[in-house]
Amino acid sequence: MASTLPQWSDLPTDVLGQVLARVPLPGDRARFRAACRSWRSTPGWRLPWIVHRDGTFVTFPDCGLHRLPLPDKASFLGASNNGWLALERVVKGKEHARSYSLHNPFTGATLPLLGLESVIVKVSKWFEVRKVLMRSTVDDVVVVTTNNWYYPVILCRAGKPGAWIPKPIEMPYACIIDVEFLGDRLYGITSDEELVAFDLGEDDEGRPTVSGVTYVIRHPTSGGEEEDMNGKYVPELYQGDGEVPDNEVAVDRHLGQKGHITDSWHLLASNGDLLMLRRRKGTPRCSPEYNIKIEVLKADMNIGSWVPARSKESQKLFISKRFCKCIPAPTKKLTTCYFVGQWDIDDHSYEPLHEYDTRSTWVFPPEVVL
Repeated sequence: MASTLPQWSDLPTDVLGQVLARVPLPGDRARFRAACRSWRSTPGWRLPWIVHRDGTFVTFPDCGLHRLPLPDKASFLGASNNGWLALERVVKGKEHARSYSLHNPFTGATLPLLGLESVIVKVSKWFEVRKVLMRSTVDDVVVVTTNNWYYPVILCRAGKPGAWIPKPIEMPYACIIDVEFLGDRLYGITSDEELVAFDLGEDDEGRPTVSGVTYVIRHPTSGGEEEDMNGKYVPELYQGDGEVPDNEVAVDRHLGQKGHITDSWHLLASNGDLLMLRRRKGTPRCSPEYNIKIEVLKADMNIGSWVPARSKESQKLFISKRFCKCIPAPTKKLTTCYFVGQWDIDDHSYEPLHEYDTRSTWVFPPEVVL
């Protein structure tokens, strides 16, 4: 008698997609999709990893701890995209000097960010690169933001010399707290929730440049585009950094035993729109942080205002200081947000198992193509 039990190849694609979503490592995903034709065409979405500064990373849903094969003595700086990671290495013999590179742990390729090394020459021990993003591929424009007023935004190309930086303490660059690409254009936001569009070009030697800026959304009380930094204390380059506003601001620093409350803003692209996630969180002493309020707004560039984002499709927003990403997802919830150190994957809550700092971020392994 023939068996009437269902075969794995007969399972609905949505069930197979849920199984594939729980296969976090690229090699295992390749073996899964090599099993049969129906498995190969499974459209399941990828669960990201959380990568730490030392190269260790957490996979979901098993919360397994693994280690990336980073080049010798390099530390993780942040995620870029398409599987590329930004790394930094301390240069011996030069005080506070560092070298920077993009590294793909899935292919083993490494490309130096020579433009950064030519610009960031003399810094203090407090200097920090905050974000590194590629516009599309590793051959395209790379944007870097730092905590220093002298080069808050840097444009360069991986593996090629030369970089563009604004004039010292030039507005609006000196107040940008987060950046994101939407298509070919670069956008930035300030802590006043102003949205600025950068017109990108290149010089005669092929180096990327900013040819102009446009305020897409203005704060009602802000001045004109000619506003400057007059009246603000500007430190010498070698005395300190941390002068560019962070994307996290303390709302109340004096809550005693209750800890403190902070607001943060994150910019990310979604289906041709530019989203801003506004988050207020509480951080009690000796207790996990918790969300007080989360808002997802969309930039309406026709009226020059932020409006509530109302997506008709299910999507998941993965948020961290170093990298943010929006992906479609097979879930009944329209929009779900996940933060590093505080997350809930597919309605399964996970307590933080490891130390997190500002460099711990989401990393999406490359999709397996067979």
